[in-house]
Amino acid sequence: MRIAIYSGSFDIVTEGHLWMIKKGVSLFDQLIVGIGTNPSKQTLFDFKTRKRLLESTCAGLADNLIIEDFGNLALVQFARDKHAAYILRGIRSMSDFDYERMLKNVNTDLDDSIETIFLMPPKNLSEVSSSMVKGMLKIKGWETIVKRYVPETMSLALIECFSCDPLEVARYYIGIQASLMIEQRYSAAGRFYHNLKHIENCLTEFREIEAKMIDPRAVILALLFHDIVYDPQAQQHLANETASWDMLKQLCQLNDQDHSAIMNHILHTSHNFIGDKNEDTDYVCDIDMAILGYSEHEFEQYEANIRREYAFASDADYQAGRGHFLQTLLASEQIFKTDYFKNKYEESARANIKNLIKQLS
Repeated sequence: MRIAIYSGSFDIVTEGHLWMIKKGVSLFDQLIVGIGTNPSKQTLFDFKTRKRLLESTCAGLADNLIIEDFGNLALVQFARDKHAAYILRGIRSMSDFDYERMLKNVNTDLDDSIETIFLMPPKNLSEVSSSMVKGMLKIKGWETIVKRYVPETMSLALIECFSCDPLEVARYYIGIQASLMIEQRYSAAGRFYHNLKHIENCLTEFREIEAKMIDPRAVILALLFHDIVYDPQAQQHLANETASWDMLKQLCQLNDQDHSAIMNHILHTSHNFIGDKNEDTDYVCDIDMAILGYSEHEFEQYEANIRREYAFASDADYQAGRGHFLQTLLASEQIFKTDYFKNKYEESARANIKNLIKQLS
C-alpha cells in the first residue's frame, strides 16, 4: 500500500493546497495530510480551527484521505510513524526548488527509505500561497480578491474573522437580502456621516477588541443595524434606535438571548438610555463614539458631515443644540465607558471637543 504524507501549517487553505491534495489522493493509495505546529510561526487561526477548516474544505473529496496532527515532530519521524514511504511536496518557483531540495536532502540523510515526490501546480496557481493571501487582507476590498485564491469555506472563514466591510459581513451573518437592505438604507440621501463608512469604522474598531467580547456575533449585528434608521429630525426619544431594532427583528431570526442583548446594545447607542446592559454594551457605545478621539482632521470632517445632516437647522439652533451635547460630554467623568477606549481616545476626544466648542461659540 502506497502511503504519502503531505504536510503544512494550513493557516490559510489555498486553491494550491487543494490542488496538491487532489493530486495526492489520485496518485497514492492513501494520503495523510499532516497539520504542523511551528512555535516560531504566528498563525491567524489556532490548530483546532485550522483542522476544522481543512476538514470542511476536503469533505467528500476522497475516501483515501486522512487529516491528522503531527505537531512539531520531524516530518520523517511522522512519516515513519504512519508507515508512509513518500513525502509529497509542491514547487512553485526556483526559490521553492532550492528550499525543497535542501529539505529533501536532509530527509534522505535521516531516512533514505522515504522518497520525496515533487509536484508543480498549474500556471494559474503558481503564485498562490498562504502568505500572499495574508498580505491581501490589508487591502481594501480584499474579500472579493481572495475568493480567486482560496476555497469557499476558507473565504467565508476569513470574512467572519477579519472583514470590516459592512456588506460582506452582513452577507455572511444574515444573508444577501439583509445585506441589500443595509446598503440601501446607509446609502440613502442625506447620509453624510451615518453611512456605510461609519459602520466600516465601527467594525474596524470591533476587530481590534473582538477577543474581549462576551458575544461577538451580537455585537456585530448591533453595529450593523444601530443606525440603519436615522432621522435627525425625529422628535420622540429613542425613535431612531427603536426603529433600527425593529428593522433588525424583521430581517433576522434571533433567539431569546440574542433578542435581549442586541436590543439593549442598540438602544444604548442613544447614549441616554438607562435600561439593562452588559460589558459588550459599553464596548458598542464606545465604538460608536470612537470618532470623537480620531485625528484633528478626521474629527473636523466628522463635524462637517454632522452639520450637513442637520442642514434643516439654523446656525443658531445647531450651535445651541450641538454645544449642549458637547458640554455634557466634557462634564462627564469620562467620555468612554471602557478602559480600552478611555486609554485609546479619551485625551484626544476631550481636546477635539474643546476646540469645537470654541468654534461653535
